Amino acid sequence: MRGFWHWLRSTDGAALLTGLALVLMIGALAWADGLVQENRSQPIPYSASGTSRSEGSEEKIDIILARIDGEVLRLSEVREFAIQAGRLQPNAPLDPQQAFRRNLVADAIDQRLLQKAAERAGIEQEAEINTRLHIARGRVLASAFLARQVEKSITDDLIRNFYERQKETMRFGDQFILEMLQVADRESALQLERNIKGGLSMAEAANSIPQNASYEPAVEFIASPRADPAIAEKVAQLSLGAISAPFATKKGWAIIKIRRRNALLPPEFDEVEGTIREFLTLNVVEETMSELREQAKIELFEPKKESVNPLPQGIIDEGDTIGKKQENPG
Repeated sequence: MRGFWHWLRSTDGAALLTGLALVLMIGALAWADGLVQENRSQPIPYSASGTSRSEGSEEKIDIILARIDGEVLRLSEVREFAIQAGRLQPNAPLDPQQAFRRNLVADAIDQRLLQKAAERAGIEQEAEINTRLHIARGRVLASAFLARQVEKSITDDLIRNFYERQKETMRFGDQFILEMLQVADRESALQLERNIKGGLSMAEAANSIPQNASYEPAVEFIASPRADPAIAEKVAQLSLGAISAPFATKKGWAIIKIRRRNALLPPEFDEVEGTIREFLTLNVVEETMSELREQAKIELFEPKKESVNPLPQGIIDEGDTIGKKQENPG
């Protein structure tokens, strides 16, 4: 895992992290493909996922689970109801037995009955409800469209090729575990050096001037553009187990000892496959949106902000009157 995090922090791997904060925009993609279901007429033997394929056909077939006033209720509808209600994970299978055993069919029937009652009452014609229905329909279609764009564009081969290209361009160095003494001034650093040469360990040397020295037994150091160049230079010169002479750093003066040196290797494909898939998914979404925006004619009507928000005239007049009364109480 150290190699993985170094890979993500490195300059060559920086592109992998670009924009990942926006991945939450497309969180619906995991379930979007199941939002738009096609009706089918004849039930046939089903699979654990709630659908089945006819012989020689790739077409998915729904199972009829109930009839309500002559209208069928299919397994796909019950499954979608359960997902929207938070009672089923988007990728989880659902078979008819589970749907009945978990009362999902009964709850879906209740929802259908309430929907019918609302339609008879004409609620859907109300402006607010109509707007909410319109937005909900648009969200479902938008998510389904993006999901299909992603599915069409991102393949296992594409993810693997991306990984191989990144691995070839990465420059992996070494990770060092340092024992480090730090002080504020050169004289204290020289005193520490004399104490160490006199037989004290680095920890004991730090205790010899406790008011000034700080001691860290295990400091992880990886040479990078952000690393202190003075430490990087000393690390490059030292052999394993050797103790450096005092040298100036960004934080004062230091003495270091290399306790361990580990080669940094690229992360395994399995470690970063999910991150790569998210990154490529984000790219597909951004490219899709950019293309759609270029093709569309968009007009914005943003209201202008007023620089000053004046008080109503009545309040100003009243204030003037009060002010005059105070100035002339007689």
